[in-house]
Amino acid sequence: MTSKGDGDLWLEAVAKYVRQTGRTLKPDTTLFKVQSLDDLGKAVENETKRLSKFREDHGKVYVALRKCIKPLECMTDLAQTVVSVTPYAPVAVVFGAAKHLLEACDTVSNGYDSVQELFRSITEITERIQGAKTDKMDDLLRRKLTDILSFILEIIGKSEEMIEKGRVKQWARAVFVKEDVIKNDIARLDKYVQSELGLVIHLVLRRQGEIQDSVETIKTSTAEGFRTVKDMLTNQQNNEIQTKRNETEEKEMKEMLSKLSAAADPIVRREHDEIMDKLTKGTGDWLQKEPLFAAWREEKAPLLWIFGRPGTGKTYLAAKTVDILQRLYPRQPDGTNLTSVSYFYIKGGDPNLVDLVQLLKVVALQIAEVNDRFKKFATSVVQKPDSLISARQTWESLFLKFFTETEVSTVATSLSFVVIDGLDEAPDRERTQFIEMLAKLVERTDSSKRCRIQIAVFARPEIQGVAGFERVSFQSQKKVIEITSNRNKEDIEAFIKSKVRSVKALRDLDSLKPGTKKTKRDFQRLLKRIMTTVKEKSNGMFKWAELVFDTISILDTPEEVNVALDDAPLKLKEMIHLTLRRLEVQKPSSVVYLRQSLMLAFCALRPFTIAEIWMILYLTIYEQCNGIENDMQAQYGSIFELSPETRSEGSVVEKDEPEKRERPSLFDDSSDHDETDESLDDDDDDNTVSDGSDSIEDEQSALHSDNFGFSGSYGHYQDLDPRWSSITVNFSHASIRDYLAEEANPVKRQWYDCSLIIADPNVAHLHLAFVCVRIFTGDVAESYNVPSLKDYAKRHYMKHLAHVDFAAIDASNHMEEMLKIAELFYDATLLLKSCEDDQDDLFAAGYERTDYFIESWMTTSNYSCKVRQLLGRVTDHLTGERKQWADRALRSARALFEPLALECQRIWLTKTGWDDSAYLDKSQRLVGILFAYHSLTDDGDNPEKYLVDFDTGAYLNYLPLDTLKALAHSSNLVHSEHWYTGLAWIMKDCGYFDDAIEHFEAALTPDSPAWVAMEGLGICYGVCGEYLKAIDWMQKAIQSVETIPGLEDIAFYMRPSIAAWHQQLGNASQAADSAREAYSASKEFHYGTGTASDDKILQATEQYIEALLEMESYDELGDLILELDSQPTCRQLSLLEVLLQAQYPSPYQGGLHDKLGLILSIKKEDDDLKEIIQAAVIQSGTRHENEADVGITKGNPFHSNWLRLQAARWNLRWSETPESSMSILETLIEDIHNSDPILQQRQVWLRDRAAGLLSQIYFEAALEEDGPASDRPLTKHEMTFPESISKLSALATHQQGGDYHYRVAYSAMLYGIWLREKGANEDVWRACFLPSIKHAIFLLTDDDPLNDQDAYCELGTALLLAGDETAASIALGISLKPLADYHDRMASLKFDDDISDSNASSEKADSIAGALVRSYSPRAQVLDIDVTINADCSEGNNDGASQADFNEKLAGFELRFTCDGPCGRPSRNYKELHFCMFCDDICFCESCVKLLKDEKMPFRICSVEHPLVQVIPFTPEAKDMVDSLVARDFTPQTQWLQELSTTWGL
Repeated sequence: MTSKGDGDLWLEAVAKYVRQTGRTLKPDTTLFKVQSLDDLGKAVENETKRLSKFREDHGKVYVALRKCIKPLECMTDLAQTVVSVTPYAPVAVVFGAAKHLLEACDTVSNGYDSVQELFRSITEITERIQGAKTDKMDDLLRRKLTDILSFILEIIGKSEEMIEKGRVKQWARAVFVKEDVIKNDIARLDKYVQSELGLVIHLVLRRQGEIQDSVETIKTSTAEGFRTVKDMLTNQQNNEIQTKRNETEEKEMKEMLSKLSAAADPIVRREHDEIMDKLTKGTGDWLQKEPLFAAWREEKAPLLWIFGRPGTGKTYLAAKTVDILQRLYPRQPDGTNLTSVSYFYIKGGDPNLVDLVQLLKVVALQIAEVNDRFKKFATSVVQKPDSLISARQTWESLFLKFFTETEVSTVATSLSFVVIDGLDEAPDRERTQFIEMLAKLVERTDSSKRCRIQIAVFARPEIQGVAGFERVSFQSQKKVIEITSNRNKEDIEAFIKSKVRSVKALRDLDSLKPGTKKTKRDFQRLLKRIMTTVKEKSNGMFKWAELVFDTISILDTPEEVNVALDDAPLKLKEMIHLTLRRLEVQKPSSVVYLRQSLMLAFCALRPFTIAEIWMILYLTIYEQCNGIENDMQAQYGSIFELSPETRSEGSVVEKDEPEKRERPSLFDDSSDHDETDESLDDDDDDNTVSDGSDSIEDEQSALHSDNFGFSGSYGHYQDLDPRWSSITVNFSHASIRDYLAEEANPVKRQWYDCSLIIADPNVAHLHLAFVCVRIFTGDVAESYNVPSLKDYAKRHYMKHLAHVDFAAIDASNHMEEMLKIAELFYDATLLLKSCEDDQDDLFAAGYERTDYFIESWMTTSNYSCKVRQLLGRVTDHLTGERKQWADRALRSARALFEPLALECQRIWLTKTGWDDSAYLDKSQRLVGILFAYHSLTDDGDNPEKYLVDFDTGAYLNYLPLDTLKALAHSSNLVHSEHWYTGLAWIMKDCGYFDDAIEHFEAALTPDSPAWVAMEGLGICYGVCGEYLKAIDWMQKAIQSVETIPGLEDIAFYMRPSIAAWHQQLGNASQAADSAREAYSASKEFHYGTGTASDDKILQATEQYIEALLEMESYDELGDLILELDSQPTCRQLSLLEVLLQAQYPSPYQGGLHDKLGLILSIKKEDDDLKEIIQAAVIQSGTRHENEADVGITKGNPFHSNWLRLQAARWNLRWSETPESSMSILETLIEDIHNSDPILQQRQVWLRDRAAGLLSQIYFEAALEEDGPASDRPLTKHEMTFPESISKLSALATHQQGGDYHYRVAYSAMLYGIWLREKGANEDVWRACFLPSIKHAIFLLTDDDPLNDQDAYCELGTALLLAGDETAASIALGISLKPLADYHDRMASLKFDDDISDSNASSEKADSIAGALVRSYSPRAQVLDIDVTINADCSEGNNDGASQADFNEKLAGFELRFTCDGPCGRPSRNYKELHFCMFCDDICFCESCVKLLKDEKMPFRICSVEHPLVQVIPFTPEAKDMVDSLVARDFTPQTQWLQELSTTWGL
């Protein structure tokens, strides 16, 4: 067929179309706008508003239309020059005509069925021209395509004309009848396309398109390859940065908890619990009725003083006050309390309980547990240096600053009630500082501001004599309640009633039968006499009453009781003396034992345990006091207090107790007595205390021994009761300590008729110091399994010395002890024993003792001056070198430690050979001691501030190179190969790699097996990124050490490094071989020995798994998993279970759980492997019941619970029985709820994650249990609740008082979704979201910008689940600003478009890689050296390095969200992020969302049925909001938050 002139055919077709449809073509008609199938769909939707219904009702027609029209999209850009007479492109007209044809069918029944066949007919023709590239062809071919469009337009026009005239049947026949004009037109079009010219056009067009596609593909592939190189070089750094940022928040929170942690914290909590257990019902009720108490509680004055004489029950009243306040202000489990109640019990005799810094830390930690706002504030405060350096600084930084409220405060401020008991028991310095702190609090309160801290102090009246008390005693501020006998009379009566049952004479009368001489009247007379006398003479003193009952309880007759009551003195101190005198007379054989026990309780620098007292008594007076627990609870119960007071089942306590009666008792006509009076005999049959002398001098002589250390010199070892190691001993009341202190003072002593005193505290502390030295230099503590005593000895021997006034010591009687202590410092091998760390905890830090030694001896002269005083008393008894050393030490503290310094240098820099086992310790702790000694002055002080809180594990980070060299050169030792090696190793640890390499090389000699130097070279080159050299030297080190007898096994510790370096080089096969070799070597060791091999076993196995995954060697992986499961360890677990447990602590966070899931999904046909993997995962997470005995979760409930959560998560994702996760999660949440408050606080994140997973299980189950949603809104009373929803409701709510409230948690919001889906009223389901939204908005409107990103995440998640997509996109978009910033920075990277110069590109890539490797240098990381890649890789361009000014609204923002799919991509590389509107914190990148929609996820997560919201790229609303925040225009954000608050009724 011959074609007409240029464009003629098209013009004719247009003219015919106009005539047929009556439609005038103008430039502004929709025909010009429809140039694609999507445009056609949008046009129909805009015109008819029924596109969705059209697609639903006429799917076949839509498919036919799509197939017909789709090939024509390639011609949308036909040049206007082809048909210059028409101001529009031909395809636009054809698409527009198709739109009008569909609209015409919409008004005629059965019209769609007919056009369906039309479109199918045209499709057979249009598919032949698919793929033509009209923008790359010449004009001739373009005109031929225009002719084709002319035919199609003419056919569509005729079809529309027939439909408009209602001739559907005629038109339908035209499609099938051969003579019809439309059928002829279709045939004419088909013939034209099939003609030779049409075929040539088709072939040329397709070939041309293919060629063009190839060119484009090559260009795109080349550019993509270059971008891949760029991404490879930056991804590693991005991953490290992201990991670091993700860990920042958790690290800071842990740091806050660590810095606020105090040894006093558990003691104070236990003390409070014990007091509350003992508190008689109704005790202290009078206090809250006091007007002054009510005024203090209402913040009318910041201070309340409660004064009472000794023994009047102040501590019990303090506990009662705490209880009253806690009931008024109950704790919210979600941490939203603004009012907190905290407390502290000061106890003399326990250094932890008299330290003001510890007091403030304990109080702060208690506040942080209930007040999230304070917790975040404390987290920021502890980051600042010196913020907690002193009590005064802590008070200012943590308390006064946070709780001060001014007139301009716009949000609700926090209120803290603090109850302090026993201030009078604190040392003078601590009391004075505390009063100064209270004065600062008072000064903060005036007409314009107030500090909302309310403090109640319980103390003796003498506290008013403390210097500075007048500053807090102004009439307007001072609020004093005095505990008088009139006020606490009801309390004392209740106490007396509870004690009378212990009186033996009364119990005897109660047991007599009627008709005997001792009648009921006698009983009542004696009972009344006891109660009346004790009440009147006690004068409100509970301790006095207790001591009286302790005296009369063992008397046999009423006459003896009456005499004792008459003789009882009125003063408490006199009553204590009478009690001790009675004990001395009653038990003369136990005087030495009791006197020593009193001395230990009096001089102890922390309360001793029963086991420790037993040991010291055994080592000093040679008596095995096996009845010590019973003695201290029964006979000496009024003197000593055991805490906790626990006894094993069947333990005997020799204490008078009521007998069990068949008839009503005279004590209480309605009560029966279940307790049986086992024995009233005073003989101490169970106590094996031998008859001893009551001479104090005899006790002192018993301490003398020819042996320096206790090392098996006592022969038989017995097993002590294990409970004794946890039961501490203290005085039952502070007045007993006061009595002993006064009687030990010759000036104040009143009585000389009792030997149960501390004759000379100087001598007592000297004896204890000597005992401590002998204990830590020997092994007796280990032999009797009392490791805590050795810990006490190492930590406190110098403190006991500090209590000694050597000028007042009779040297002739104590010369032996003093000479032994002097020998400790001359013989440095003994002194170094105090630096050795105990290995009882296999996972404890390795340098704690060294750190403590340096802080004690090298930073202050407090202790060294005492040793020098001691040397002054013994120097005449020394000879030779010892005397010369002592004379120098008297002049200089540096000389005192000269022997120690020389010994440290000798061990560090000399060895007997390369086979010396001393090489297994590289002497880091010894160099730490030398480092501190280097700056020690002759006076014993140290000017270096960094030695305070010294950390041996970190000092290497800031040890100057010159100082390090000086430490080595000052030794005057021969510079042997071992000298160079020892110095080089520390240089390496300090990060001086070039110098280390130089010194290691100096240690190498021909044919020398210098394996340590070779290993050091390998490590140096490895951290510097020179992996080939590193591998070479490490292999040489392995070869050398394997030739040394006895050290062959050391090679195992080196092999894992080689595998890691091969991985860095990308040598997957060689990495796998090296990892396989390292793993094979690891099988020669057993995990769980507590040595360095444990770490290397895990490292080698992890690397082997990673290497095999990289090689996709799944069969070998399967065999490896089977082998790991069968490989036992010393921890009663398989090595596979240990590996899974090790996923929590760094550095093993390798995602092993999901890797096992991946292996299982590949080898799903292997039933044995499936069973083993599933069992290992579950067991590693559920074997927590015996965590103290097995696994590396030992003593770490957070770790154990984290593993349980991972097991449940893995089960849900990968297991064939995901339903079993329910029981794991339920038990986990229950255990967290039942733990103590500190553990609950620290495990909030775990609880929330577990509750989130469990909520989803309940939710899915409820959907299956319940029927369809209601067709009308329902109230909550009208709804039915399946069992699963009842469980979900329990997770979603918490009880406060008698009411239930929704939590700030995902479980509450998911519950709201269920209510909404089931047709609940809007106010019913919206209530579930209110707490989360309210909490988030509250955080956004407080004064802390550092919590804003968390708040945006929380708000966005809540709004998303609530169905508000627009607002959720804004909130989540703001939180994702760092991701948008990263995209902007990446877009600004200017790589050269001309990639023809491959050498230049390679050099540029190498420069980036080099920068990355250098940035991973340990020293660069430690010193915080900023080695980053410039945003513009071109030289000299630093524009991209500048940082924006600080913006308080975006402070601390970081990348928070990561894709939850299997991509494993760094979060910075996401181009899109889609958030689920049902799941908890689930989002997907652009790749993984496609897997989800295509149902190709390799594990169970989310659902294809769940709606998703795309947040990245930003929505227009989110972009506008972010732009305004960046521009510091905060008005839009404020208005938006106000609108949200209004919408949600806040």
